[in-house]
Amino acid sequence: MFACTHSFVRACVRACCTLVVVLDRLIRCKTFVVEKSEFGVLSHDELRPGGAAEEVTKDNVTEYIELLVEYYLFHSVRTCVRTCARLCGA
Repeated sequence: MFACTHSFVRACVRACCTLVVVLDRLIRCKTFVVEKSEFGVLSHDELRPGGAAEEVTKDNVTEYIELLVEYYLFHSVRTCVRTCARLCGA
């Protein structure tokens, strides 16, 4: 069990402050859109319908991050597999 010492509390506060700064930089001027480049062609995918018109805020940043992770883990991999299958004639 961790002892709740003054230095431990200070370290937690510093970590939280750092996270707030990182999140603030992450959401500044962002919308629910992913920018991607395929073969040098730049395009955009909405993370959800109407995402291009919706700004990321402190209130919805958690949802933005969840959709972003889902996009990179599932959608982009699925697209890559489909492209490879097409190229291989499958």
